[in-house]
Amino acid sequence: MKQEFRLELKQTLKPLPLLIVEAKLLELPLLELQDKIREEALQNPFIEFQDENLMMQEIINLDQIIDRGDYSHPLIDEDEERDRIDERWIQKDSIWPRLEIQLEMEFPQKKLKQIAYSILNHLDDRGFLSCSVEKIAHEVNTSPEIVEKVRKKIMRFDPIGVGALNVKEYTTLQLHDKGFKNVKDPEVFIKEHPEVKKFLLPYPLYKYEDKKSPYVYPEVIIRIEGNELRVEVDENPILNFRVNKKYLALLQSPDLDKQTRKFLKEKYQKVLEFQRMLLKRRENIRKVAEFIAESQKDFLLGKNNFLVPITQKEAALQLYIPISTFNRIVKNKYADTPRGIFELRFFFKKAVGRFNSGVSEDELLLLIKEIVENENPKKPYSDEDIATILKQKGINISRRSVRDKRAQLGIPPSSRRRRV
Repeated sequence: MKQEFRLELKQTLKPLPLLIVEAKLLELPLLELQDKIREEALQNPFIEFQDENLMMQEIINLDQIIDRGDYSHPLIDEDEERDRIDERWIQKDSIWPRLEIQLEMEFPQKKLKQIAYSILNHLDDRGFLSCSVEKIAHEVNTSPEIVEKVRKKIMRFDPIGVGALNVKEYTTLQLHDKGFKNVKDPEVFIKEHPEVKKFLLPYPLYKYEDKKSPYVYPEVIIRIEGNELRVEVDENPILNFRVNKKYLALLQSPDLDKQTRKFLKEKYQKVLEFQRMLLKRRENIRKVAEFIAESQKDFLLGKNNFLVPITQKEAALQLYIPISTFNRIVKNKYADTPRGIFELRFFFKKAVGRFNSGVSEDELLLLIKEIVENENPKKPYSDEDIATILKQKGINISRRSVRDKRAQLGIPPSSRRRRV
């Protein structure tokens, strides 16, 4: 063994601190962002909040702030801020039409829809299933295995976990949804990683209690005006602050000592950069919201119950937004739409078929159901026949995929459908 020096040239990726902060701000939901702004205001004397009655168009360029008059106190009382939050808070009674919309989209087949509604009818006030899977199977005259498959799909609805059997199953599902895929015993995992408690909810309908909840507040509002959709992005409290005139005047004073000038200059540059990040965040959210309003117009106007199939990756490419940035934009951001309140990522679904990008899974299930209903009962279509018919319609799908979709609809194979 011996010591030696070796010179190596290597490329490494080191994100700039400002880029890290910008990414974190983009990912925050509105109310957490509000807390972040207030936290920043406590550390930066240049941040001063506007009077809450001023309109946003009165915001002026930061470089010209010195010519303006006096402003309000830097901090707005938290109780007053909470009182300004209007009826767009999610209330408990809004969960049922929300679940029904997702149910109608997910289960076009009559039998599966009946099972799904039976599951919803047996939910308790917290969103857990109040009876056994076997009891529901007996009520709808089907097997417990089919009921369990439907229940598993409902558990992936928004809000996640509806129909869970107990707290343990719901907690495990939340952890899996947050990226902890290998968790088997949530109690042990939480003891080893207590920091995960901050994003775990106690039960599925926790955000839909009768009282106003601080967990979900739609940052995007999509309204119907005539036959068109108008998109609004909530601007408060994102830009509800300005540069403090007194400190800016102090910074420009010739009598200021060198150390204080350096401190104030750093804080001033930081507040300029902070507002630039907030403006960029708001414009990115607006861009994605307008894309949703355009691509899912028929769904939002109530003309159909199907979403146009488009993935986050495809949308990011069309908007010239990096996919990682796009994921942060749609994460934990909600839109108040004419069809209810949905998370932004709800509107992005994968298309069916290896080479087809125009048919969603819901539409494919309806097509298969219609093909089977219109077949000759003496000579029913095989899975290969159904795949061929779908290919003639421009949907490139394999026989095996048809078999899986047929089983999902609860349709038996051709040998059992044949009637003499």
